[in-house]
Order: sequence, then C-alpha cells, then structure tokens
Amino acid sequence: MRREDSEAISRRYQDYSRFQQSAEEQQQRQWEKQQQGQERQRRQQQQQQERPTPRAKPKYPVNDPQGLYQLLEVDPKATNAQISQAFHRIAKKYHPDMVQGSVVEKAAAKEKFQKVSAAYQILKDPRRRGEYDTFGTTSM
Repeated sequence: MRREDSEAISRRYQDYSRFQQSAEEQQQRQWEKQQQGQERQRRQQQQQQERPTPRAKPKYPVNDPQGLYQLLEVDPKATNAQISQAFHRIAKKYHPDMVQGSVVEKAAAKEKFQKVSAAYQILKDPRRRGEYDTFGTTSM
C-alpha cells in the first residue's frame, strides 16, 4: 500500500470520527435541550399549582345586603339618571301587562316588577339611598 493511500485512509477515518463526534455532540445538545424544556414545564406547572386561582371581581358590591343595585343592574356609583334608565328598561321587561305567557310567568314577572319598583323608590331618593349605602336598610 502506498503512503498516499494510507494518508487518504487516515484522513477519511479522522473525518469520519469528527463527523461521528459532532453527531454525538449534536444528539447530546438536543437531549439537554429536551431536559431543560421538560424541567421548565415542571417548574411552570408547580408554580401554577402553588399560585392561588384569581377570583373574579364581583360585579356588584358586597355591601349591597338587599341587592337593590343588583336588581336594577347598576353600579353603586351610578347617577340618578343611570338608575332611572335602568329602572325603565327593566320595568318594560317585567311589567305584568307586557309579559306574554302563562299565569305562572305573569305572577313571577309581577313579583320581579314589584321588587324592582321598590328598589327604584329607595335608590332614586338621595336621603334613602344614603341610608341604604350606610346602614344597608332604610327607615321606610
């Protein structure tokens, strides 16, 4: 065998061994990336389990014991005009003369209409509304 042939074979072997090493290194890097990704996912899952679930902010205040603001579907900071608008909108919906349906549906609508009317009577009067906001009830 000639010296040139043996050098060529030696170079090919070296190239092959470098190629094999780089392939092994590449596989090692991929495996390490996978491990890092899995570890990251485990940490995120653990953090989510430790983190308390955020509660939805209530739409209506807790200090609305009789639920008057909720009945009229308004915010406690609503103006008199907004309260009046809400009342008229809901009153049209639940007025006993406007409800089409069975006797039971009309009775339920009448009861709801009376509750909405009572809430409106309290919240439209500034003095009674102040009492309700402060004490949770009114004198009348």
